[in-house]
Amino acid sequence: MQLPAAATLVAGATLAARLGTPLGLGTADALACASCRACDATGDRCPGEIPRISEMVAAAHTGDLARFVLHRGLLCVRCENCSAACPANLDLTRLFGAMQARARAADALDPGLRRAALAQGLLGPEFSP
Repeated sequence: MQLPAAATLVAGATLAARLGTPLGLGTADALACASCRACDATGDRCPGEIPRISEMVAAAHTGDLARFVLHRGLLCVRCENCSAACPANLDLTRLFGAMQARARAADALDPGLRRAALAQGLLGPEFSP
């Protein structure tokens, strides 16, 4: 079955637009990540004590707030250590800031995730019920 030319153009334009930005964030930084994990090597210098920064990048790529929170994303102080280590020169601090803002938006976090993250010390008092 062959699609009409107009449908093919619309599908192609939609795909191109989606590949140009990560889901829901409006920044190409997460998609440009080559998954080299160079950012993880800065974990010992991270003020937020985030050992697997690459997990936060992957969470931002998919817009997965739960994964971002559970990998200590809301504890990121945006010190820029990970951005400085990135061989692709991605602005990871901007990416993480966008995810943090999204998480802080009203009712963005599932109540079960909120309770679990509060119990583990992954959220600040601004998330308390």
